[in-house]
Amino acid sequence: MDKILYDERGDGEEICVGIIAIAVCLSIIYYIIMFILSILTQILIVATIVFVVSRVISKQNKIIKWIQPSIHSMTESEISHSVLLNIFVVAPLYNKYSSKNTECLQLETKIKTLFNDIKEKSDLINKNEKQINIMKNSTMSAITINEIDLLLSKNFKENVRKMEFENKSITLKNSLAVKQDELNRITQTAYGFIIKKQKIDGGAGGTVVYGDDNEDDGTRIY
Repeated sequence: MDKILYDERGDGEEICVGIIAIAVCLSIIYYIIMFILSILTQILIVATIVFVVSRVISKQNKIIKWIQPSIHSMTESEISHSVLLNIFVVAPLYNKYSSKNTECLQLETKIKTLFNDIKEKSDLINKNEKQINIMKNSTMSAITINEIDLLLSKNFKENVRKMEFENKSITLKNSLAVKQDELNRITQTAYGFIIKKQKIDGGAGGTVVYGDDNEDDGTRIY
């Protein structure tokens, strides 16, 4: 009987030791995992910061390249500093400008294509008219008269098509002018934000202030 009790106590101790060992192993594994996750989190945070900073610097450089030709009263470093301070305001304006500028380039390409089409139609019409004049000055016959009629009919169709191209070209040019005005307004708005509260010598002992805070949209330039 004493042997049985001793054996049962021995098994219980072994079970307790096993549980403790498992708990220790799990604790070690837990801390290792947490340590690895901590390192990965730090790496992720650093990578995110580097990515954001690089994006901001890249956007800042693009904005400076875009707006600098319009500003003569500030140095490049002053423009860079002002752009950085107003990056969350100016960046959306730059994105809008880029989008509108792409639309303008597409319109210009379409207008150029239409111009070539119009020129092609004009050349064909002129060629047919010269041929008609040649045939009119030659000996008239049923075949000649028929050829003249065919060329006149062809020229009529070409003229109609040419007028369609011209009307479409006028519409696109008007649309391009509107979009170019929008580009100018966007540029002026960005200009106002960048030079806001910047003071320069007024020339007559006075001071000129750009971008008054009381303006409605910050685009007026004094």
